[in-house]
Amino acid sequence: MPLTTVAGLKPLFNNVLLKKIVESRKVGGVILPDTARTPLQQATVIAAGPGSYNQAGQLIATSVKEDDKVLFSDFAGHKLSVMGDEYIMVRDSDIIAKLP
Repeated sequence: MPLTTVAGLKPLFNNVLLKKIVESRKVGGVILPDTARTPLQQATVIAAGPGSYNQAGQLIATSVKEDDKVLFSDFAGHKLSVMGDEYIMVRDSDIIAKLP
């Protein structure tokens, strides 16, 4: 269920609300330390703002939409906790790639 319907949150401008895809911290029964994690994380787009305006006043739409799978830097954005769930609000430009 999208967060926009749960908590009334709607990203503004070029902001994108993400929910991290939780990866298993075990490989072959061995628990990996935090230092073994990659700085790139996978997430699902929960909601995206409409975009931002350029100097000519034209809307530049965000490049992702709800339910897209994306790759972003673990250091980007702001962490949010809503109704016990963790989310990240990033700028559209912080998203590195869309995943198939």
